[in-house]
Amino acid sequence: MAQKWKRRPRLPLVDGQLLLTGCEIEATMLAERRHRPSQAMACDLLADPSREDSLVQLYSAQVCRARALGWGAVLDTPTRGVSHDWVRRKGWGTEQIDSINRQAVFFTASLRSFFKTADMPILLNGVVAPRPKRDASLAPVSADEALAYHYRQVASLAAAGVDMVTGAGLTGVEEAIGIALAAKEVGVAVVLAFALGEGERLRTGEHVSEAIAQIDHETDQAPAYYEIELARPNQLDAAMRSAGDWARRVRGLRVGREQVGGRRRRPWVGSDLAALAQPCHDLLTAYPQISSLGGSWLADRAPAEQTSLFPVAMKVAAA
Repeated sequence: MAQKWKRRPRLPLVDGQLLLTGCEIEATMLAERRHRPSQAMACDLLADPSREDSLVQLYSAQVCRARALGWGAVLDTPTRGVSHDWVRRKGWGTEQIDSINRQAVFFTASLRSFFKTADMPILLNGVVAPRPKRDASLAPVSADEALAYHYRQVASLAAAGVDMVTGAGLTGVEEAIGIALAAKEVGVAVVLAFALGEGERLRTGEHVSEAIAQIDHETDQAPAYYEIELARPNQLDAAMRSAGDWARRVRGLRVGREQVGGRRRRPWVGSDLAALAQPCHDLLTAYPQISSLGGSWLADRAPAEQTSLFPVAMKVAAA
């Protein structure tokens, strides 16, 4: 399955520039209980101009925190789940995948033009999600099937002008390989973000080091780098504790929400954000290859005085 690159797409990371990434839009919408789970698709908001303000507020919170830190930012397109299964449930044709992805990239690019400054780089990241669990009976069982399933969305995002695509929330190696090969065929930079279970293992059981080694082997190191999605702040250290050579391929971390009351989640509050700063700072110090940090906490519509708590706490931790 391994194929050689004619030329590896260059990911436009700025040397020495940390990036605040991944505001996990759907997770924030659910935590704030403004939407039912069946409605928590950020791309749906684009269909109604009167609801676009909700998205603008989420992105604005992320950019404000990035600017307060003196970092750059990676803006995720609201395209999580825009796939064959989703358009089929809507009763639409597959051509809508192209249309919705173009609209989402245009919307995010417009925000970049508004927020970007000479000293604050902003990258556009096209988000590709795994096939939904409710469609598990149809889920890709091989990398080739995953490639066929995700190819159209990856190609649409690339054609619309994203700087990179990210396979987000990945729990299995085969689907990750399929997304990487789709990006490789299209010629766009790709990042793979794994959702970890206990310790350093994917939820399907593979150790993250084994997953990275297999993907790099079968795709000729197609991913520009890997990200790890952590369920809660106190998992930060556990995820990298047994780091070996594979850790050099991990350049991004996303911190998710801690489960509260079973399936129910709550928004982050100011004390959470301040407490998150020290473990984040320690991890960035211990692993200098980490260049992007983010998570669902970025987009909470917190009061202005709370929005600055994480940047301030990070600067205190660095002192």
